[in-house]
This record gives sequence, C-alpha cells and structure tokens, in this order.
Amino acid sequence: MHIVQKAIASAMKRSPRISALALIFAAISIALAPAQSAETKPDLPTEIGIVVADSEQASVAAQMWLNAAREQGLPARIVTAGQVVSDWRDQQGRFAGLVLPDELARNVSSEFVSGLQQYVDHGGRLLVVFDAALMRPDGRYALDRSVLSGLVGVNYAMSERLGDKMFRRGPVFASSASAKVLGLPPGLAVEDPEAAAQAPFNLRLRTYSYPEWTTASLETDGPYDGEPLLVGHDGQIVAGIRKHGEGRIIFANLPIGTLKLTSTNGWPLHRFLRLLAIESGLPVLAMTPGAVGGMVLNIHVDAASAIKPLEKMVASGFFNDGPFSVHVTAGPDVNEKGDKKGIDVPHNKSIQTVLRNLALQGHEVGSHGGWIHNYWAKQVNEGSAERDAYLLELNVDALASATKEPIRVYSAPGGQHPVWVTDWLRQHDFLAYYTTANSDSAPTRGYRRGEPVDAGVWSFPIAICGETASFEEMFWAKLDEQTQVTPWLTSLTRFTADEHEVRLFYFHPTGVHLFEPSVAAMITEARSLHDRFRWYTMAELSRFLSRREETQWSISRRDGNDLFLKAENSNSLRDMTWLVPAHHFIEPRLIEGTAEITLEGSDWKIKATDGKTLVVHLGPGAGLPKARTDIKQQ
Repeated sequence: MHIVQKAIASAMKRSPRISALALIFAAISIALAPAQSAETKPDLPTEIGIVVADSEQASVAAQMWLNAAREQGLPARIVTAGQVVSDWRDQQGRFAGLVLPDELARNVSSEFVSGLQQYVDHGGRLLVVFDAALMRPDGRYALDRSVLSGLVGVNYAMSERLGDKMFRRGPVFASSASAKVLGLPPGLAVEDPEAAAQAPFNLRLRTYSYPEWTTASLETDGPYDGEPLLVGHDGQIVAGIRKHGEGRIIFANLPIGTLKLTSTNGWPLHRFLRLLAIESGLPVLAMTPGAVGGMVLNIHVDAASAIKPLEKMVASGFFNDGPFSVHVTAGPDVNEKGDKKGIDVPHNKSIQTVLRNLALQGHEVGSHGGWIHNYWAKQVNEGSAERDAYLLELNVDALASATKEPIRVYSAPGGQHPVWVTDWLRQHDFLAYYTTANSDSAPTRGYRRGEPVDAGVWSFPIAICGETASFEEMFWAKLDEQTQVTPWLTSLTRFTADEHEVRLFYFHPTGVHLFEPSVAAMITEARSLHDRFRWYTMAELSRFLSRREETQWSISRRDGNDLFLKAENSNSLRDMTWLVPAHHFIEPRLIEGTAEITLEGSDWKIKATDGKTLVVHLGPGAGLPKARTDIKQQ
C-alpha cells in the first residue's frame, strides 16, 4: 500500500485556534522541562526519560547519553528518579521508556524501585544498564543481589558472595536472530567455528584490528528468564530482553555509556538505544535526509603508486556512480622528506586534472593527513602540534589549488588522529573527518577520555568486516571474495537502506584489483535499491546532521488522548523526516507547514519539504503502552 498525503497549511489562515495550539507544544531542550499541570492527566506517553542522580544532571556523561539518544532520533530528556516518581504520583504517564544508565544511576530509592515494578507491569519499557541501581542509599553495594534482579530476569551483582569477582571481562557472542534484533551491522558479529558448541550464539563480536571484542559485565547466577541477545563464552547473559506484565525490559549487562565516553566504542550504546526506540513505539527523527539510508565511499589516495589505479577507476566509469569522497595525501614524499614516492599534487598536472574533474563531476575531494603519508601515520602524536600542524596546511592548500574548491573533510593516515588535529580542523572550518574510533557506528559526535571532542565537526567511523576494514587488510587476512567480502559489502549496502542510516566504507585504489567483483557487486546492489539508497559525501551529510541537531521537536498531547508532533528549525526543516509506527498511528494528518506523508512498510514517513515549523496530528496512538503506576500523591 502506498498513500501520499501532501498539503500546505497555514496556522493563521486555517483557524485562529491553531496558533494557540502551537503555543502549547514545548520543544525538548537540554535543560529539564517543568512538569505538566496535574489537570492534563494524559494517558499516552510522549518521551524517553534518561534517569540520572541529582548530582549528575549537568555532567558530561549525562549529556553524552542525551546526545546519543537524539542522534538516534529519540524524543528524550534527562530526568532524576525523583522527577519520575513525581510523574507517577501525578498520573502523568509521560514516559514511554526509561533508561537507567551505567555510572549515573547507581543509587536509587526503594520507592523508585517499587514504582519501576508497577511501571513495567502496566506497559512501560525499561533499559537497565550494567551497574544501575546497584548501590544502597548508604553508598554500599546491595549484598545479596541487585534490587533489579527480579525485573531483569536473572540474579546478578552478588556482592556479598563474590566481592570484586562479581565483575568479569571476556568475549561476547550473538546469534543470527539476536544480531537482527539489535540491528548489528554486517561484519560486527562473525561466525566462529571455535564457538560451534554454544550455537546458536556462535557469532563472535569483533572490533577493528583485533580478533575479538571484549567487555566488562556483571556475574549472573542461574537461568535468564527472557530472550538472550548477547552472551559470554560460558553462556552468561551479557544482554537480553524480556516481557514483564504488560511491559518489556532490556538488560544491557555491559557499560555501554562508559564504552563510548572513555573507550571510543559507541556502537553498543547506539544499538541499545535503537532497540529501545523500537520498543517504545514512539516516532523517531530519521538520521538521514528523507530517511534514505546510504554509504560514504571513502577512497584514500596515499602515494604515487595509487595514481595509475585511480586513473584506471576513472577510465572504467566507476565515478559515474556516487558522489564519492576521495581523500588525497598531496606531498611529494611518503615515508620521509626527500623520498619522492608521493603524489606531489602541486607539480603533477595530470593528477590536478583528475582531481579537478572529479570535483566538477560532484565528487568530494578531501585532505588525507599532512603531506607525508607514512610519516604522519607513525610520528604524529598528541604532543606534536607545534611541529606538525604546518603539514596539514600544506596538504589542504595544495588540494584547494588543484580543485578550485575549499577542502572541508579529512582522514588521518593510519587512523593517527590526535585531539589537536580535531581542534585544527574546527578552526579551519572543516565539517567532518573519518575515524577508526567507534567503528561500525553511524556518523556521530565523539568523546575521548571522558570529554567531548567533536563540537562543530562530525566523525565518520569506518565499517568493519571482522577485524578488517580496507581491501588490503581483507587480502592480508585471507578473506574469501565469494563467501566473505562480497556478501559483506552487499549486506552492508542493504543494511543502510533498511535501517535508514549511513556507514562509511574506505579503501585505496591500489586495493581495488584484489576484489574487483566485490566492488561491482556493491555498486549493483546499490543501484537495485533505487530510491531506498544513495551515496553521500561527508560534507553533505554533515551539513544535514548539524541542521538536524538544531531541530527542536516534541510529541505532545491535546484533546484527550490525541498526540501531535511539532518541529521547529530557525533555518529550515527541509528533508527532516520522522518515522511513525503504523501499527500505533492510523494516518497522520498535516496541520501546519509543508510535508509529504507516505506509508512505507511498517512506518508512516513524514518528510518536511520546506518551512521552519511543522505540526502533524498523529492521532490517538492506538496500542501505545499506558505505563501507569499506582503510586499516590502524598
């Protein structure tokens, strides 16, 4: 079924009461919003609450959680346990889902725990992460087991019996079914013959450059009363989901917040937030223009040895697709000054012509490190800014001169990217950079050692196939083209279309000949997806993501149980797109602004086409969980 509803509405022209309607919508902001009046008594939830201790409301970690939720498109805000209890007492029922993050919600009251039980019983969705609610009010660990063991579905964190041994670390395994539930990208969980005995959980999680991904978790005891999603080498629960009463509980028994905040490993946080979004049934703001997924094809041209392979790609018609993102190390040397193995863009007329023509064709030319590729990969470090920053300038100036266009995107040779480089990029109006951190994630704002580093720029993590990322690495790892590389590339292409997300795949012209059929299969797969997939450049998508980040939107109730979506952007809402579960909302109706509303698969797609304000009547939200408690006003 395909229904198109396109309309243009004006608040002042249609009805004087609509302008009043607009006033009652409050865009979600970083600051805590005041509670609704008790007279409202709504029955349907409108947002996700990220529960933190009072002292953590303004912390970097709390803001990281909120930013991650918003990157996933969730209508979320930071709340305290006390504010949630007040919501329950006032019978507001505003929270479709609650998150208890690691590190930020260790101490909670018995009243809050009792309320959580009722909240889930009556339909609430809950994400419990690692050490949430492990502490008693006096700051000590609960002795017997976590107070949330009954809700979670397994005994864990047995402090009195195990002491420090209640914490463990080890590899993690998924099944084919659980990988789909979590939305894991192809290549992240790879079948491992050595884990055959624990089938169906025989997919070992990998990470870039390492044969396995390991993480901390809490010791569990006894069987898990739910659907396992991730397990340890001995079958203990690392993550799972279960039904409890009318609600659902996701248990992430690993520190997903800390992993992104301090370990540049953000995919677990984003995949669990994605799952919570699905469970909540709320509309989400898509991560791509028009909710069209796609890929950034990032081609790194490192040395003179890459010139002929690049020219061969041009002659073959490869660049008739795209646009692609071509990053170049422009200096005359590769390993050290004077070796003359580099591309030497300033004195190489033929490569200047190639780069200029690619830019004219709509492809993106970016800067790959600083002038001397392998020197940069091996010698640049956190303390070398004064010595090495001039190499960045040389590279950028040479490429800007060749293409006659400003250079706005960057990639680091060997992934060597000190924090000072990000500062330099920001100061020189760069929009984005490639990164080996947070591998297999969508474009994101990164953190290092507990601090945000990407203000003003977007980082584009690499996609991985097991522990490899580029064709050369796949060749060295002896990956089979027909059974591993080609299926991975085609699956990754389909994954981005299905998930409405973007992933970056990088390679070198010198590696294309190793897997030419795989490249052809990827391009063919992309074409076959038609308008469900497109190629993105880093700069183009970064501009959209920054505008999306500035978009203020919320879901509000009016006229009883009817829900409304309101969005505002002082620049433009063009291409901002909301995915609204069709099994909860019969047919959204445009009230104000301009938008296309289509039914695609299991979602309504509300795509803003112009303007700065949008109001859509979503309807009664049939089947949304009513998530009430019996806690009374005192």
